[in-house]
Amino acid sequence: MSENQMKTRWMGHSTWELTTSTGKTIVVDPWYTDNPKNSSSSANVKADYVLITHDHWDHVKDVPVLVQNGAKVVTQPEVVKRFVQDHELPDEAFIRINMGGTVTLEEGIHVTLFQAFHSSDSGNPGGLIIRDGDVTIMNTGDTSLHGDLQLYGELYPPTLLMLPIGDRFTMGIRDAAKAVSMIKPEFCVPMHYSTFPAIEQDPSQFEKEVNKLIPEVSCWLPNPGQEKAWSTNEKKTSVK
Repeated sequence: MSENQMKTRWMGHSTWELTTSTGKTIVVDPWYTDNPKNSSSSANVKADYVLITHDHWDHVKDVPVLVQNGAKVVTQPEVVKRFVQDHELPDEAFIRINMGGTVTLEEGIHVTLFQAFHSSDSGNPGGLIIRDGDVTIMNTGDTSLHGDLQLYGELYPPTLLMLPIGDRFTMGIRDAAKAVSMIKPEFCVPMHYSTFPAIEQDPSQFEKEVNKLIPEVSCWLPNPGQEKAWSTNEKKTSVK
């Protein structure tokens, strides 16, 4: 892989597989087992790192399997405690982080946790800022619309913004489009929608709303399993 590229593959709902410029695999919010939008098996996923936005079942269901496969998990201390107690996972499998903090996974790859407005079975809900060289990915996590999103967009201008559009449990299309206009990424991609009837949404309507508010931002609307490479020198790459 080119030194200035990072790949993202949407695995349905809020699960993402990222490949860093150095070839490391990062899985965000792993839900493979019984996910109607994800036909892959977590048993076959060899992740170097797992990042958790918050402790809800549809974001952490396959954490134990990925730890068994050798992954290190980046999450809050309270979430670590629950997984160690409830799932008997080894403490050394976790990298602790909390709101506003940054951890360096390896040279050039940094993860920052910031607040989201949602709920969580342990710890607090959050969003993620993942920096790989000059490429920055912001994942808002499950959240409502809030003003701090603009601040984080200013501090960490995203190459790609990942955000929910499903409504009911998170932002819907209108609020998510407003969040895009506040954060001002180069690209945005919707997630956490149409996994089950309660969050059924048409992503093309999200794209239309974004185009109304901030037409300079391009929307990527992948199907589950599709990936895209991002770089600072060659931003618009083909979707596989």
